[in-house]
Amino acid sequence: MKGSQLLDKMELIHPAYIDAAEKRPPEKKKKGLGWSAIAACLCLSLALIFLISHYREPLSDLISREQKTLLNATPEPPGADHPQASGLAHISPSAASEPTSGEAAAGLPSAALSAREKITIPDLVSGGMGFEGYSYHDISELKNGNPWSEEMKLKSLPVYKSGIFDPDGLYTPKGLTLAEMEEKLHQAATDLGFELLSTEEHRDGYMRTKEGIVKDETNVTSLEGSFDQGSLEVRADGSITCRFSGEGLDLPEELSMTYSKTDDVQAEKTLAWLSETYADFLAFDKAEAFSWGDFNINNEFIRRYEFFEAAGDDTQKILNYNFRRAGFAPGDTGKLISIRKNDDLTAAEKMGDYPLISVEEARTRLITGHYQTSVPVEFPGEDAIAKVELIYRTGGQEEVFLPYYRFYVLLPSGAKGVPPEENETGLKNYGAYYVPALSDDDVKNMPTYDGHFN
Repeated sequence: MKGSQLLDKMELIHPAYIDAAEKRPPEKKKKGLGWSAIAACLCLSLALIFLISHYREPLSDLISREQKTLLNATPEPPGADHPQASGLAHISPSAASEPTSGEAAAGLPSAALSAREKITIPDLVSGGMGFEGYSYHDISELKNGNPWSEEMKLKSLPVYKSGIFDPDGLYTPKGLTLAEMEEKLHQAATDLGFELLSTEEHRDGYMRTKEGIVKDETNVTSLEGSFDQGSLEVRADGSITCRFSGEGLDLPEELSMTYSKTDDVQAEKTLAWLSETYADFLAFDKAEAFSWGDFNINNEFIRRYEFFEAAGDDTQKILNYNFRRAGFAPGDTGKLISIRKNDDLTAAEKMGDYPLISVEEARTRLITGHYQTSVPVEFPGEDAIAKVELIYRTGGQEEVFLPYYRFYVLLPSGAKGVPPEENETGLKNYGAYYVPALSDDDVKNMPTYDGHFN
């Protein structure tokens, strides 16, 4: 063995042993080398021989696997009992990587659990009067473009702290600075091919004080620009809305764009034209078009025209579908009256990727009362479950964006607050019941239905 190799091997010896070998015992008389010093040198030599003969792997591997553990250990004094003759600490690889309860199914290391912040499930805030319900002759008519399916077998999804949350619950747009809104406004005008004639700042927010609810005159809630055919507005929550003046913008004669008088084939052609005409504004690599809606009490199908970015993996598609969508609205005369593009992840902060429970686990939670709903009817039972999908709840009333399973539940006809089933039309009412898709380990306050809709 070369001298340099010997020095390299010596670096692997615990410093405590080297210190012990260098220390000389108290001298009573100078009679040459003491027996204790000889014994220490002999121990050092034996340790070197053991290291050299025992380890045949590259030095870099030895350092990375064993010495890091040794350097982090508390040195023991010479003479202490050691579990191994080499004096090197040993950690079982299986013990170091064994997942904790709730982690194994997701395939995540146990360290991930301690690193993740526990999530407080926000209250369910109803978006307006009434409850979240949908009317169909059969649930198969619900085709809302959601890219999620059970076959995706997703193990985890991101959770975000919202950057547009309004803690006062007054629907005041928050998130972007004025400079950021200005940048978005001018980019949108360029993408749409409009020249802005003027811009105006709006301060339309409200806040809660000791004196009550007062108007917020400080923060800019939106920036609006005018052009020769209408107006363009960017709100602090990142949404962009283009409104056309008068009855709206004419479409080609062969196209139909109405709320209730356009069929599926006509809607598909209109969506194709919208996708091509407004490609720059959409700015999607792969625009996925979908037209969906539900029936009103007159048995008219009220149609929506929407797009989302379908490029990327399953996780990215789900995020884009929920947070980054664009919608086109028709006027009363079949003209294009407005365009809106949302980005609810504006200023959002990612908290981490959280393991998902399965649909069956979510179903069990629903059956046992762990859900949120705006429906004024207690969950009527497992047989009433008609459909389930995975979604994020979005908007400025959600403090945390997390995945939920949304169950569509057939509501008892004529129950309190539920319209009776129309025998002539055959319409049925389906209510939305939400179950958090996160594991118990990651939730601080698993919701429980208490007899009140929320």
